[in-house]
Amino acid sequence: MPVTVLDPFDDVLMARMYDVAVAAKSVERPYFVPVALPAVLAAIRHADPGERETMLGTWEGGLLVGVATVWEFLLDNVSTAYAQVEVHPDHRRRGHGSALVNAVCAMLRDRGRDRLIVETVTPTGSGPDHPHHRFALHHGFVPGEPAVVRRLALPVRPGLLERLTTEARSAYGSRYAVQTFDVVPDPLRASLCECMNRVDADAPSGEIEWEPESLDPSRYAGQLALDAQMARTRLTALATDTGSGDVVAFTELFLPQAPHPYAHQAGTLVLEAHRGHGLGLAVKAANLAELGRRFPERTAVFTGNAVANPWMVAVNDRLGFVPFEAETPYVRSVGLGIR
Repeated sequence: MPVTVLDPFDDVLMARMYDVAVAAKSVERPYFVPVALPAVLAAIRHADPGERETMLGTWEGGLLVGVATVWEFLLDNVSTAYAQVEVHPDHRRRGHGSALVNAVCAMLRDRGRDRLIVETVTPTGSGPDHPHHRFALHHGFVPGEPAVVRRLALPVRPGLLERLTTEARSAYGSRYAVQTFDVVPDPLRASLCECMNRVDADAPSGEIEWEPESLDPSRYAGQLALDAQMARTRLTALATDTGSGDVVAFTELFLPQAPHPYAHQAGTLVLEAHRGHGLGLAVKAANLAELGRRFPERTAVFTGNAVANPWMVAVNDRLGFVPFEAETPYVRSVGLGIR
């Protein structure tokens, strides 16, 4: 079964890749709404000095039917790669997924990588017999710490954010200041990057351990430039230590270009030395309040949290998030025998 490297600058091929990915992601996911193709192309073609992206495709009758997108980290976690494997629903159970996994592992071995991580998204309550889980186990992947994807219907219940903000402020007092930004000012970016670098390393991850990342203000500026290219809004709420002026907690919401109906919760972190003061609740409530004021047309926010992170789960429960999907990471050594 032929597997080829895909040219990200081939517009016709990328349009077919987009169709395959959207069809694959839509299965069993009633709330899935794809980001528009121009935004996807901007992300694919964005040059990030800390990451290398490669797409592999598998074909049937001259038609692209499966895609594996591989991200290799270049400045940290350099033995690791992350991949998404997507096969069009009309062409599943014909060996395309297996061919892609095998090709990805062979490519990573040639590049000196050792560890491959993938994720599955399945409906809440789906058990070990779900095809995604069986596929991962069959190919030698070991499950990591499961996460729950939650949905918050908008608008937030009247008065809730005000009450939670008051509660959080009473806990952190004058020691911290909470603000929201579309574009975080330059003086705050270095300490914000230090927080962002800890998100995966500090989160419960089971079998999958992460080194801190290596985001710096220069790369962060590149991410902001990508936001503009994608016509995507990034809302960032920060808590700063009023003594040092450093960022000690943050959260982000990403809003794809309208008419996309949703916002997506990205990283949230409170530095360990500053936990226990209500800052996680404070920054999330601040960002949701800003979202409601400026983007009342958005109908929901989506977020995911590790099951083993009861503190953030409790915050999301209080804000009104409701579970509806399961997200499971899997890891394997690329040196395992090809199947």
